[in-house]
Amino acid sequence: MLDKKSAVIIIKNSSGQIFIHQRSNDKDLFPFLYGLGAGGKFEIGEIPEQAAKRELKEELDIEGSLKFLFNFDFESPEVTHTIFVFEMIYNNAIEIREKHKIQWSGWLNLNDADKLLEDKKLCPDTAILYKKWKDEYLK
Repeated sequence: MLDKKSAVIIIKNSSGQIFIHQRSNDKDLFPFLYGLGAGGKFEIGEIPEQAAKRELKEELDIEGSLKFLFNFDFESPEVTHTIFVFEMIYNNAIEIREKHKIQWSGWLNLNDADKLLEDKKLCPDTAILYKKWKDEYLK
């Protein structure tokens, strides 16, 4: 397992849409690309679910029941980390708290998310977790 750890929470609603955001152009890592839900690095001493809940609260000011799905190691020239992937159902409006990090966000159906993947507009680590989630966990 790698030293750096991150949590990602895939947020879906009862209509089958997923919450997606586009990173700001001034982000050091993967500017302009799209990510799923919320997520970020662990703080010292956190376990995966703590990190996921904190990131949800910090980024989107939401709380809810999380389901752990899987984790995987991601390595690229830009970033190397173990990603812990969670899922939650959320049916209310979502507002980005850290607006300087995100230039767009909203609910997309899976066809639109698939198009982002096909067009290579998802962050590289997001592309991997999205494919795995869709192939193995989406019901």
